[in-house]
Amino acid sequence: MANQIKSVLKGYFETGDTPSQAQYADLIDSKLNLAETGVQIAAGTISSSILDASVSLKSINITASNNISASGTITANTLTSNNIVFTPGATSIKIEAPDESSGNADGANLTIEPGDAFGSNQGGGNLTLNAGKGSGAGSGGDITLNTFGLIGGGSTANSGSFIVNGKNFSVTSGGNINATGNISASNASTASFGSAMLTNLPTSKPTITGSLWLSGSADDGTSKYLLVFTG
Repeated sequence: MANQIKSVLKGYFETGDTPSQAQYADLIDSKLNLAETGVQIAAGTISSSILDASVSLKSINITASNNISASGTITANTLTSNNIVFTPGATSIKIEAPDESSGNADGANLTIEPGDAFGSNQGGGNLTLNAGKGSGAGSGGDITLNTFGLIGGGSTANSGSFIVNGKNFSVTSGGNINATGNISASNASTASFGSAMLTNLPTSKPTITGSLWLSGSADDGTSKYLLVFTG
């Protein structure tokens, strides 16, 4: 009993033939069976002419040693792989959680999380976001994290937050960190500057009292120097 191609199978059932038990077995073994729960392999391309309809395969696995291609959307409740790579060419990839559609529910959360470590002295996995590299005089791509507030009318709402739960948030590319809002820290902030340039400083007398303490100043008030240039 073996898998046979269509031309061989058709040859078993020509006019006047008496197919044998083994040939009937070849016919059965050469076809996919949707009731089977084991791995079934299709050597060629599976093409469907079904339009505006869905194909539901329940309680079975789809295994491919090559590529799985779709011109539409691939939807899965659970997507698990050791390594998932999207290569869209010149187009964009959009990974998003579904929007809220019932009118009384929050939008779904999208979580991209590398694996945790549970072994002895093992570090957790890293999450890396790499923007595309520019070519020639072209600029590199941007990584944009958008948080939004309320959509539509009604009461006002604050915009969402960009939260970094971890030890450090670092920029090592030599680029800038720009903020149109305030930058604040609830704990003591430490910084090392080759030089610091402060622009758009207030011209009116500040209403907040306090002190600026320079590293290395003595407890008796003998302070390091802070020079302020005007013009």
